[in-house]
Amino acid sequence: MINSETRFEAIDGEHKAYILSENDDKAVVSLKMADVDKIERLDSDYYLNTGSPHYVKIVEDLNSINAFEEGRKIRWDNRFHPEGTNVNFVTVKDDQLFVRTFERGVENLTLACGTGVVASSIVADERSVNQFDNYSIKTDGGDLKVKFRKKNNIYSDIWLEGPVVKVYEGIIER
Repeated sequence: MINSETRFEAIDGEHKAYILSENDDKAVVSLKMADVDKIERLDSDYYLNTGSPHYVKIVEDLNSINAFEEGRKIRWDNRFHPEGTNVNFVTVKDDQLFVRTFERGVENLTLACGTGVVASSIVADERSVNQFDNYSIKTDGGDLKVKFRKKNNIYSDIWLEGPVVKVYEGIIER
């Protein structure tokens, strides 16, 4: 059941979003993301722009790497100069992904990154023998879903879905 629709402008263009509701206590936002038509292979890793640039590295076990140190090193690598890139470390198990993201600007690991989980899903799809049109993603901040269509190596109709959760409340004094 769709309760509301909104549109907003971001750095990568206009986005459409829906608030989906099962009941008053549980709501999900569904956000339309930018199409992706270019994926670069960098040795065994990938680089793509899903609204923000992302470097995606597939790893066997997220807990076996220092995502902060490795992410910071890749984020500042000369090949991404001067803007830098976000860095995603991903463990893939069929249609389920485990993602940890080092975000530029924040300069640290974040609990979740929407453009990062989209990039991670697309890379998982590129690498997969079994093609899926949706992925379940586990991040340190919670569970997300990514759905898309792929035709002629172009990813379109990309939707990011996740729970609506209040994480902070504050007052700004002037």
